[in-house]
Amino acid sequence: MKPNNERPAPPPCGVEEARLEAHLTGEPPASDRDGLAAHLAECGSCAEAARLTASAQLALSQLPELRCPPRIIAAAEAAAAASVTPAGPSGGASGRIALLAVPLAVAASAALVWFTQPSLSPRPAEAVIRTRLDAEEAKQVLADLGETFRERAVTVKQKVYDRSLAEPVRKVVYVMTDSELGVLGAKAANLLWASEPTAPDAS
Repeated sequence: MKPNNERPAPPPCGVEEARLEAHLTGEPPASDRDGLAAHLAECGSCAEAARLTASAQLALSQLPELRCPPRIIAAAEAAAAASVTPAGPSGGASGRIALLAVPLAVAASAALVWFTQPSLSPRPAEAVIRTRLDAEEAKQVLADLGETFRERAVTVKQKVYDRSLAEPVRKVVYVMTDSELGVLGAKAANLLWASEPTAPDAS
């Protein structure tokens, strides 16, 4: 018999998932918090949804923090400040997971800036060598962050599977790649891997 991997139906009572997350993180207004607490005591489907969400949040809190070198963050922020304005972090598990894409996107953006900017005009041989070193260094940092990113996703998926947390899979795992910054990082990485710096013609 094949395992059922289909996403379970949402709570039939109409209580929004965001309200359940806010209730678990202590962020809703006091009046709403009291009302939700009373509702969860009576509604089995919502109580189960709240339990699954709380378990997913616990699994995420136990994962190591992914850090990006400060100089890469500074380079990416300087290059992207005018065109990329990420939304502020939202409460609950979804908002925190969306932030997991930040280091990868920042590293990819910085690497892309380092690669493209020096190629706008001819450079002396020393500058070309420096560009190559910067590009290779950026690729290595991006590869390291990408590997950590993949390991983190696998770890979360395994925790979700071990605890039979079918409902939180979307917001725990998929938002890592579906977030705006996650998509930005993926696009920058693809451009970086598809290109190589070339030295100016010496003739």
